[in-house]
Amino acid sequence: MFRGRPYLKYLFLPTPWILGALFFMVSAHKYKEVSSREQTTTGTIILHEPENHNRYGYRFQVDGRAYTGWETPLKVEPKIGQSVTVHYDPLNPAQNALTDFSARSDRASGPAVAILLLSAVFIAAVLSLGPILSKSLLKNPAAGE
Repeated sequence: MFRGRPYLKYLFLPTPWILGALFFMVSAHKYKEVSSREQTTTGTIILHEPENHNRYGYRFQVDGRAYTGWETPLKVEPKIGQSVTVHYDPLNPAQNALTDFSARSDRASGPAVAILLLSAVFIAAVLSLGPILSKSLLKNPAAGE
């Protein structure tokens, strides 16, 4: 399959990276979609789990129904009993966060762009250096051992 161009097999290495980037891009798109309709309400911090990524549990109500959520704060750590602003999807209040969905979208798209750029650099390096290295190894096979 790769006869004459054995370096091409390395083009499969960034596949998991690219799949990870796609995951981040899909998440960013979903968050951006929710951000156009998100609403806010007041919630209360009810739990703190420092051993579990320092996450905080909170509860809030929408139309008389109680909901809960978890988040690891990026800036200021709240205290148990503290009132917080909860951002939620009015179509599905179970999808909620202490950070607005637009910011979550931006946070998810950043790694995707970086991963795709690094993958492109890797692929370009394989395609440009592969033939050169293959020729030098064919001339001196002992150098490849």
